[in-house]
Amino acid sequence: MGNNVNAFERCGATILVAADATAPTGAPTTSVGMSGIIEFRLYNAGAATVFYAHGSTAAEATANAAIPTGSGGSAKNASPIGAGSTEVVSAPRDSYWSGITAALACSLYVTPGKGI
Repeated sequence: MGNNVNAFERCGATILVAADATAPTGAPTTSVGMSGIIEFRLYNAGAATVFYAHGSTAAEATANAAIPTGSGGSAKNASPIGAGSTEVVSAPRDSYWSGITAALACSLYVTPGKGI
């Protein structure tokens, strides 16, 4: 018997993070009927890589959205998502999200839910 894997099920409204060369103020997500760590589906509708981050406050999400330039002190807490890509990540419920790009403005959509 294998593990049952459920498709992603939306459990809250999708938000838009307007990623640009300067990280915008973190935008909050609100999940319905969920607690603890949940999944978020991210879709980069832009033409450039977005380095996204989440935090428990808007300021933390904004500060975490930084482009890494190397290792050690140049490493950052942001993760890249390529242009036109979708991925599902785990993060605390009701997280704030922000993103930054090297130059081009991009739309990053974040949807709370469960599953993969």
